[in-house]
Formats: sequence, C-alpha cells, structure tokens
Amino acid sequence: MTLGLVRKSRYEELRKQVEELKAYMKVLTSDVEKLRKEARELRNEVKVSKQKISQLQGETNNLRFQREELTNFVEILTKERGVFQQIIQNLSQSARKQKRTKP
Repeated sequence: MTLGLVRKSRYEELRKQVEELKAYMKVLTSDVEKLRKEARELRNEVKVSKQKISQLQGETNNLRFQREELTNFVEILTKERGVFQQIIQNLSQSARKQKRTKP
C-alpha cells in the first residue's frame, strides 16, 4: 500500500512540476513576444533613423553647394566693387579737373 502512495505522491509531484513548467513556459513565451515586438520597433527606428540621416546628408550637400555659390558670388562682387570704386575715383578726378579748367 505504501508503494502505491509513493507512486501517487511522485506522480502528483511530477504533475505539479509539469504545471509549473507550463506556467513558466507561458511567461517565457510572453517575454519572447515582447522581445520580438521590441526588436521590430527597434528595426523600424533604425530604418527611420537611416532615412533621416540620408535626408540630412542630402541637405548638408545642398548647403555646401549653396555656400560655394555664395562664396563665388562674394568674390565676384568684391572684384566688381573694386572696379566700381576705381571708376568712381576716376570720375571724381575728372570732375575736379573740369572744375579747375573752367573759368
């Protein structure tokens, strides 16, 4: 009779362990699903970040090009300013000479 009780007791113990393991498996399955969801979200964030980086690189290249254009315009305007200053100086000198020569 004791042998039967031992077997039954062992059976109940194993059955309890099976139930505990099933519950633990549900927890682990839930954790795995959470991690998968988090991984998907992180992949999406990485994708969005890469797109943003690409966009910003394009904008940066555009700004560099505009800066180069502006630098060229400044150089041209600086040269033209010098030419105009020379013309104004020459005209002023000519006007002064004409005033002196006219009685």
